[in-house]
Amino acid sequence: MHRRPVLRRGAVLAILLAAGTVLLWAWRQAAMPGRLRADPDLLATIGPRQIRVADFVREISRRGGSRQELLDRSALLHEMIVREALLVRARAAGLEEDPEFIREWQGLLIGCLRRRDLEPQLADVAVSDLDIQADYERDQAPYRRPATRRLAILFVATHPQMDPEARARCQARIDEARRQVLAQAETAATKGFGALAVEYSEDQTTRYKGGDLGWVEDGRDPGGYGAEVVRAGFALAKVGDVSDIIATDRGLYLVRLADQRPAQTSPLEEVRERIRHLLLRDKQRQLEKAFVDQALSAVTVKIFEDALQRLPPTAPGQRPDAVAPPGLPR
Repeated sequence: MHRRPVLRRGAVLAILLAAGTVLLWAWRQAAMPGRLRADPDLLATIGPRQIRVADFVREISRRGGSRQELLDRSALLHEMIVREALLVRARAAGLEEDPEFIREWQGLLIGCLRRRDLEPQLADVAVSDLDIQADYERDQAPYRRPATRRLAILFVATHPQMDPEARARCQARIDEARRQVLAQAETAATKGFGALAVEYSEDQTTRYKGGDLGWVEDGRDPGGYGAEVVRAGFALAKVGDVSDIIATDRGLYLVRLADQRPAQTSPLEEVRERIRHLLLRDKQRQLEKAFVDQALSAVTVKIFEDALQRLPPTAPGQRPDAVAPPGLPR
């Protein structure tokens, strides 16, 4: 028969002391906040919200940049806790379901998508010199400058109810002005009608400028003088020529050709940057259209025209009843 070994009294006391020490250490660790937890990555809880180590590290990286060691981590954690507390309060107030907030949130989400998927493509768009050359040679119409003429007028006002005697005086005045103009030396043509405009013309806009209308394109009336006045100016053969007297509803006109420029096409070097800008814009628009088309092709779109037609009309300036958009995903 074997006899059970008997532990000495000292050995038993040693075992009990060791066990008590372990239990005491465990109790103290449990009593110290944040030291003994089931989840060591949890930094803080704020109601139903959590701040985890990964969240804190991301915020440090975002705030600190290359000098992260200078951040006050306790202050940063407090700021994050305040932010989460305010989010809890905002959600409790139902602000997540506010239509304006949802629309703004959706706009931010779309903006993030564009920055990630579209903007890098837009930034890579380039226009080569060959592209510019080909576009210029394909269509030069946008770079053609039409023929222009610098015209001057001399004007005597009349109106339909004017009595014959007054009208005759006006006619005599314009006749005399034309005789004076034709008697001038041709070198005065570059100044329009010169001092004769001050003496005879009743057009206050031009009389103190020799009657000068500035540069005029064929078919364009620069100041409401009438298409017949512009046509008469473009019918003149050479600089210095003066038209016959032109009768309009407003009064009597003389037109003089003071200078002229032929139609011409701008050389490529003058319009190169303009073409580059237009081609770049077109390429970027094509990318944006493809971006939108791709998004539409990835979903099924159904439009219910009958519901659209049943909508009540909205008066100008009146907002239709707000319809809340779908809520935010949880």
